[in-house]
Amino acid sequence: MPATANSPFGPGFAPLPAETITLPLAWGDLAGWDGDDHLAAFRTFLRTCPADQPVLRLAQPRPPALDVVCRLARERAETLVSAR
Repeated sequence: MPATANSPFGPGFAPLPAETITLPLAWGDLAGWDGDDHLAAFRTFLRTCPADQPVLRLAQPRPPALDVVCRLARERAETLVSAR
């Protein structure tokens, strides 16, 4: 499915199929959420976040939204560290 600007995830993402139904969930509704180590996962994400990494597969460019998420995550991490 080609990427379009009509995706709920923003430009560069494929739109959801017409028959898709989305429902809001609380994080606790996800199986295993309470048992996960979210700080460890966040640290791993920051360490591997591709915002400053070269694109490895030129045939599939990195979605611009991922760079935005990486930048925001780094800013949030800096805020958390400076607040301590």
